[in-house]
Amino acid sequence: MNRGRILARLAAAAFIGIMMAGPGAAIFPSTLRWGAWAACPEGMEAAPERFRASYSRPGESQVRLLCTTPDGRAEEHTGMAIVGLWAMYTVGLTVLFSLLGLRAGMRSGTLAEPSAPRPVPPEVETKARALLERDQKLHAIKVVREATGMGLKEAKDWVEALPNRLPAVSAATVVVPSPESRTREERLSELKRLLDANLITQDEFEAKKAEILAEL
Repeated sequence: MNRGRILARLAAAAFIGIMMAGPGAAIFPSTLRWGAWAACPEGMEAAPERFRASYSRPGESQVRLLCTTPDGRAEEHTGMAIVGLWAMYTVGLTVLFSLLGLRAGMRSGTLAEPSAPRPVPPEVETKARALLERDQKLHAIKVVREATGMGLKEAKDWVEALPNRLPAVSAATVVVPSPESRTREERLSELKRLLDANLITQDEFEAKKAEILAEL
């Protein structure tokens, strides 16, 4: 994954996390309880509250997290609670952004790499062309689907593109020249090449050469 993209996600998650932990806790003091894992020592209970300080302006209130002991003693650990909240939000948002980025990457990869078209046997293509020439497009699509298992749209697109595609050549129509159809000069040249490449011995070369020359 691109390092710059990772850093951008971390930065975005950290910024959103601090906004949710700070101003968010001022609006919803109860969320400070989620950060108690980092604020309250073991055995102490988290008690978030909204209060009005003596130095506050009229109508203003503050929020804080008190960690209380079973005997009623209370200690304020608001700062650590906010840090704990920020860490939770940052990790959660980072995971969320990574999953969303992975999902978007999978979607774009699927769109960028369409599946390869299914092969159509030459004899099926020949039949489909003949049907098209007789204006039997639907029949041609049906023939292609039955032979290849294509979907309706895929078969329709394939049939419609036939006039713009060169006809396929079946293996039965390909003529491979036999060794006997080559000239004697070509056969002798090939024989010499095999000798030079140490693929045959000198005796084998002479014997085969005499056999070719005997055909004259």
